[in-house]
Amino acid sequence: MNNTNYMPIICISFVLMGIGVRITTLLYLTAYEEISNDKIGIASRIQNSTRQLTTCIAIALLSTLSVHYTFAAVDHTKTAMISEVNDSDVLDQSVKDEFINAVGSSSGLVSTDDSKEMVHTLLSAKVKSVLATLSKDQQSAVTESFRVQETEIDSILEHIAVVKENESYKVYNKCFMIIGIIALFGMIAVPFNHKRLEIIDII
Repeated sequence: MNNTNYMPIICISFVLMGIGVRITTLLYLTAYEEISNDKIGIASRIQNSTRQLTTCIAIALLSTLSVHYTFAAVDHTKTAMISEVNDSDVLDQSVKDEFINAVGSSSGLVSTDDSKEMVHTLLSAKVKSVLATLSKDQQSAVTESFRVQETEIDSILEHIAVVKENESYKVYNKCFMIIGIIALFGMIAVPFNHKRLEIIDII
């Protein structure tokens, strides 16, 4: 849990889960009242085993969905980053190529501060290699050009940070939406939660 979690969705989900647990508890009580005393133990074991099994399945499903949507979010964010870099009129093509290669070779997304540090290191190495081939009169202009480009990339990264945050929200929204839809199917049983009425003939 950290400041990137979308807390309102998580809190609402836990509240709904608490309501659902209360409703299902009533269903269990009604079911047990229909079972004879000598079979209560067997029924309880079956119910607990089924509950544990469905919990394991739900956790596996949520984990699988989370991983899948997280990879999709990373890909979308990288695509947006590469698109903005390519569309920039400030960046030189060589800088664009190196930055895009760095983004493409990374296995995931790092924080904005780490990305800026990576850009600074990348451009510093590029500046040194270029300055080594120039005279002192030309070096100041090239240094200023790279400074402007670094500022441009920092601006792009700030915007991508917003895109990344929105993508992370989508991961939570999709996961909890699907789990919520599945949980709603369990609510179908609630309207049928009626105790069996026995007709007793009074003689």
